[in-house]
Amino acid sequence: MEMFKSNKSAFTLVELLVVIAIIGILATLAIVSLQNARSRARDAKRIADVRQIQTALELYFNDNGAYPVSTSVTSSIRSGDRVYMEIFPQAPNPPDGNCDEGTNQYIYTEAGEDNGSYTISFCVGFQTGSLNAGDKCATPIGILNTDCFACGDVLSYEGYDYTTVEIGDQCWFGKNLNLASKDGSSITRYCLYSSCDTYGAMYKWDVAMDGSTTEMAQGLCPDGWHIPSDDEWQELIDYASPEAGTKLRATFSWRYDWNGSDIYGFRGVSSGYFNGAFNAASWLGMWWTSTENVDNTTRAWYREFYYNSSGTGRLNFSKTSYAIPVRCIMN
Repeated sequence: MEMFKSNKSAFTLVELLVVIAIIGILATLAIVSLQNARSRARDAKRIADVRQIQTALELYFNDNGAYPVSTSVTSSIRSGDRVYMEIFPQAPNPPDGNCDEGTNQYIYTEAGEDNGSYTISFCVGFQTGSLNAGDKCATPIGILNTDCFACGDVLSYEGYDYTTVEIGDQCWFGKNLNLASKDGSSITRYCLYSSCDTYGAMYKWDVAMDGSTTEMAQGLCPDGWHIPSDDEWQELIDYASPEAGTKLRATFSWRYDWNGSDIYGFRGVSSGYFNGAFNAASWLGMWWTSTENVDNTTRAWYREFYYNSSGTGRLNFSKTSYAIPVRCIMN
């Protein structure tokens, strides 16, 4: 009986190298995917931790009428025998992405008059939902897509630096908004003397509001800030009264050297308005509010300082015909 022996060909060296290369690629992809999953998990924990801290702080506020001082928020959040958070969380390690050793922590700071507000500084390593990578700030109104800072610090926004000033319970830009583009799109603006560096820019109301008609909308302001309402302007003027116009006017730019004392650093310059041409420069300082005229919604209210008056004015303009400066106020 004849025996048949089958000859099975073995893998060639090239085939083996191809298989090894494929295995290596798959392993690399698996490692990268695992690292990305871990990074996402760390960011998810950071956000979840901050929200838990916020919940504990709100419970504390409901019982005590104020938020705790930062020196008491170390390992826990408590008031007497009442415990709101047994263990204050620590940010997950290692720092990654846009987080480093200095920012990879939760820093709670009480804020506002009589501790009526707070900030929690933290970071996310990578884009997480609507939050960009980097330093973030949590406040009683939510998690902001910006870092925390104290009123009085300089705020950098779209390539321009703004002083900020605390006046009463409010925090204002210390100069007019000067924004040429937002999110890569150019913005229609008008610059007195062909330069917006000294006087800021002028915008028509719908542009300043970034298309919104909601009072106190963010508009062209940065995250955490908004276009002030008519009532917020009134609060500023009431605080600075009497002679609010003089106290809020800048120490330069006003007609016949009728300059203000600018005791708060508000730097209210006289730039007038634009309506096909620049008008009333050196006579008037004018600023939009985010409040429509309810009797004629084609118009919106604005506030003004006059060059030879210690008072202030309140009038309304056509939203689409006039361009005037804008100030931002902190949320």
